[in-house]
Amino acid sequence: MRLNIRIAAAASSDGGWIGHARAGGGGQNDDGPLSLSINPQDTDAPALLMWTGKAIGTTPSLPNPHAILLTNFIDIGAENASEFNAWYDSEHLPRLSAVPGVARAMRYRATSGSPLYLAIFELSDARIAEGPEWLVAARTPWTARMKRLSLSYRSYMFVPV
Repeated sequence: MRLNIRIAAAASSDGGWIGHARAGGGGQNDDGPLSLSINPQDTDAPALLMWTGKAIGTTPSLPNPHAILLTNFIDIGAENASEFNAWYDSEHLPRLSAVPGVARAMRYRATSGSPLYLAIFELSDARIAEGPEWLVAARTPWTARMKRLSLSYRSYMFVPV
């Protein structure tokens, strides 16, 4: 499954979500309100981030247009890619997917450019990603190692319009 994403200033949205960079998530606090468009019609419109990728593994479809979306963009060096994918597939994604209120998690890899990876979590409430169950699931020694090895990380939270 192919996925095209545009993150732009909220005023230029043709998509169905509005949100913000997450504190500590590598986004800029002064980005202001942002819009998320999935498979936008106008790919030439101004954007803070344009990204195209393909599903990794068993990602069955596009994100639910009615879900709250946590999007994490990550770059990792080629020398650490094998360990990164093993960690994401065997530990990180299963642990976070098991947190109550997480409906589904999807992974994508860029077809060109950067960031190389994208994970999208469909949530029933935006506060889930700040709650105690999420924090316990996300904070492991392997996660700490992968964070140190990542070249860049940007995280955004979007709610449907």
